Amino acid sequence: MVLIITMAIIRGLHVFSSYKYFIISALLFSLIGDTLLMEPFDKFVKGLFAFLAAHLIFIFAFIQNVDAFHFSVLIPILTFAVIIYCVLYKKLDRMRIPVVVYVIIISIMGWAAVNRYLNFLDSKSLYVFAGGLLFFFSDSIHAINRFLKQFRPAEVIILGSYFSAQLLFALSI
Repeated sequence: MVLIITMAIIRGLHVFSSYKYFIISALLFSLIGDTLLMEPFDKFVKGLFAFLAAHLIFIFAFIQNVDAFHFSVLIPILTFAVIIYCVLYKKLDRMRIPVVVYVIIISIMGWAAVNRYLNFLDSKSLYVFAGGLLFFFSDSIHAINRFLKQFRPAEVIILGSYFSAQLLFALSI
């Protein structure tokens, strides 16, 4: 994440936009979330809140200069989110409310990413679109692995899709 953030800063040296500052800020909150989720201290709830902040900032970045919002795109995103949440529901116990809030926010982030692409149809917005879907996928696998059933390749899938998403967001500057 430090390298991705450094790359985002370097890419944005001559770019003066709120989009750049939002993306770099969100990447920094993601780094905080990563740190809080690391062993041995694994502060899951605090990490969840750091990522929640990152997603809110990503949302603000992605809606910059977007003129039209495509609500039809929200249907498959929310459908997938509801299915994942329902599958996890019985295993969440005291985490039900924090997880549902997180699921709502990451769904909106994914939707904002898709909307950015549909508004601009350029390579940078395509990075955002792909990154948003990868992040959504990564968090879904992470939730299944954490709350439902751990499986061997989970870490590779989670980290591969997560870091790819963050790199794509940084490249969108």
